[in-house]
Amino acid sequence: MSARQQEAYNRTFTGWYINAAKKHSFIMFGLPFMTMLFGATYMLSFFTELRYEKYDAHVTAMTEEEALSVAKGRRKVNLNEEYYVCGNLPL
Repeated sequence: MSARQQEAYNRTFTGWYINAAKKHSFIMFGLPFMTMLFGATYMLSFFTELRYEKYDAHVTAMTEEEALSVAKGRRKVNLNEEYYVCGNLPL
């Protein structure tokens, strides 16, 4: 490679990066590693969010029939009655 070609290559991003990596090894090894580490953490947060959203949708999904059956079996709450029920509990 002639001196002119080398000078043109050094002006490109690739040439600059290679020259900088020779002087500072962090650019060659540390920077890509840190970028991958933080990028992977960021991407995993999306997958985790999707997992919990799917689980919540599965748990909270209730048909109309189930909702009516749950509402039928309840008894009305009376404050006085609850007071006496709680008062009879052994300590």
